[in-house]
Amino acid sequence: MIKALIIAHGNMARELLNAAITILGDQQEVFTLSNTELSLAGLQQNIKKYIVESQETIIFVDCFGSPLTAAKIAGGGAPVISGVNLPMLLSFFTKRDAMPLKELAETVAADGQKGISIK
Repeated sequence: MIKALIIAHGNMARELLNAAITILGDQQEVFTLSNTELSLAGLQQNIKKYIVESQETIIFVDCFGSPLTAAKIAGGGAPVISGVNLPMLLSFFTKRDAMPLKELAETVAADGQKGISIK
């Protein structure tokens, strides 16, 4: 099973996960991390706690900048997707057992973009 690490400002990561759980039910192998009051080095240290090189992981971050930089440096080569949103996470949770890591990351990012529209 491909793991997920969601990193965001404030409580956003936890609340996105809670919303996905409300829709899909409990999820395994997913972790959330807030970058509130963490330096870049502190954030990197926390990311390393969740990343195990032998396990495939996708890292989701809320925005371009420090979370993305920290994830790329500390993520052990894991794909990092910025701009995390609920459609992206729903796609991840429903497809993570059916696709290899790289294809899943590309699909999830595209599905997240499809979840944004102007009517």
